[in-house]
Amino acid sequence: MAVVDFSDRDIKTLRKMASWYRIAEGAKVPKAQAHKPGDNVWSRIVKTPSGGIPAYDEPDPGNAECDLCRKNDDDELDVIEAGVAVLDVWNASASPVAGATFISAWRDPWGTWWAAPVFSGAFFLTPSGGIPAATQKFTPSFVQAQRYQFNGLTIAAFIPPKFEALGNHIQSAIGGNKVVQAKLIDGSWFVDVEPC
Repeated sequence: MAVVDFSDRDIKTLRKMASWYRIAEGAKVPKAQAHKPGDNVWSRIVKTPSGGIPAYDEPDPGNAECDLCRKNDDDELDVIEAGVAVLDVWNASASPVAGATFISAWRDPWGTWWAAPVFSGAFFLTPSGGIPAATQKFTPSFVQAQRYQFNGLTIAAFIPPKFEALGNHIQSAIGGNKVVQAKLIDGSWFVDVEPC
């Protein structure tokens, strides 16, 4: 009988290959089950190492061991046990995750932990009439648009609905009932990318 000693990197590679195989074979995503303390946890708060988590580098996502965190008695985030209570967290983003930062990590159905996307803007639903084009290069048009919230995984309307001024600084109109990403510039929201 031969005994094989796998390195941590070998084990990560084998897990990744098994995950890809399951997906290729049409593995079904398991239904969420009732949460029990310490069991079936789908998201965690972690603190990234000082070097952060590297960006996705085709074909490999970045990854790093992150310290598990929890809320302490003073309602502050605290590392559970540095270097001992850790999660191997992967980053599928083209941007690295900052070091020594508290982030949300979520677990996919195959047990891999991923850094939740970090988003610094807002989402809006354009009104049915759309947003007119900017009249001149430096004269944006504004409408009242419904603002949506983003929790790292989904986009949903606020309850009750929130309406805010949304500007269009490009010289083409944006259609109605489109979800658009916006950024805050000098205290005003402006459409940042093409409609989704």
